Amino acid sequence: MNLLYWSVEYVASLIEALFCFVFCGIFIDKKKLTTSKYKIITLTFVISSFVIIINNIELFSQATTVIGLGILLLSQYFIYYRHLIKTLIFTIVYFVTMVLLDFSIVYSIAYISELAAGDILLEHSLFRIIAIAFSKGLLGCLIFSLYKLTTPKSVLPKRYLIAMLFSSIFIFVLSLIIVFKDIHSDMGNLTTTSVWFFITVLILVLVMFFGILKISEYYEGQKQISLLLMKNKMLEESMVETEKTFSLWRASLHDHKHNILHLMTLAESNNIVEIENCLRRENDLLSKKLFFYKTGNGTVDTVLNVKQAMAHEIGIAFLINASVPNNCRVTDSHLCVLLGNLIDNAINASKNEPVPYVEVSIRQIKDCLVIKVLNSFTKTSKCRQD
Repeated sequence: MNLLYWSVEYVASLIEALFCFVFCGIFIDKKKLTTSKYKIITLTFVISSFVIIINNIELFSQATTVIGLGILLLSQYFIYYRHLIKTLIFTIVYFVTMVLLDFSIVYSIAYISELAAGDILLEHSLFRIIAIAFSKGLLGCLIFSLYKLTTPKSVLPKRYLIAMLFSSIFIFVLSLIIVFKDIHSDMGNLTTTSVWFFITVLILVLVMFFGILKISEYYEGQKQISLLLMKNKMLEESMVETEKTFSLWRASLHDHKHNILHLMTLAESNNIVEIENCLRRENDLLSKKLFFYKTGNGTVDTVLNVKQAMAHEIGIAFLINASVPNNCRVTDSHLCVLLGNLIDNAINASKNEPVPYVEVSIRQIKDCLVIKVLNSFTKTSKCRQD
């Protein structure tokens, strides 16, 4: 029977350690959960072994609780070492949530079974196994829900994270004081303590679910508004440039017949030099007659046509060969920023070149969107590629 108890404790430790990696990954870097999965699995077994060794010394105490938190913090650092502060905050928030769930289940079972909470926390028994099963089940539901509901990249302000950290530490310390005072006292009130833990768990869950999600939605909304403002500005610039183009066409159309008649007259008189000058002037005029390029993506169209107008205005040839699929996985905001920066760099690098040009090529190869921007650059090499 003793082997069964310790087997359950070991499995519970495995679950707690694994869920800690998932919880931190949700808010720090979800990609790490797949790219470092073997490392996470290895660390999970190592953590569980340490926890079981500690529990063999003393099943539940303030010292073992603090040591358990320290082990979790150290293990998370091995995976999320690039985000030290966030790792610290979310590990503590997870640990506090897990402890509160454990306490709330223990006190509920103690209240129903009319046992002392200390008997469940400090001794191996069937009721302890039931408490472990319920608490780890609820913990799993919470982590799974958070994983599904959170956005791929939750943007959270620092002041919110700091508030979560200090609130969690305060609740954690206060809970430990209540529990240890209760289990070492004959005057413990199970009803009051159970209500306390249910309320604190509820508050913490509400903060994580609704607080984090609402703040993420707000920042995502602000990001979308910024993108729309940027697109509107580019569209306005594009419309101005397009109107200039049509004005050029209307002005040149009126004189087109006269130019043809003039060229015929020059040809009859065999005035080759004047014909060449006339054709050169017409070619310069044609170079300013731009067309609105369509790629299949409104954001890319706007960026390309605005940048094309900018390039032609300062005498840079601008070549486009682009096609963006309808099911493009790259977001409009990322496309706008990435393409805009690449073309701006290419235009700036080509300004003082003898034969300035910029060539933009966009196409999809399998599941990848390939963007290539070429420009003339003779200061260090014949051609620079961004």
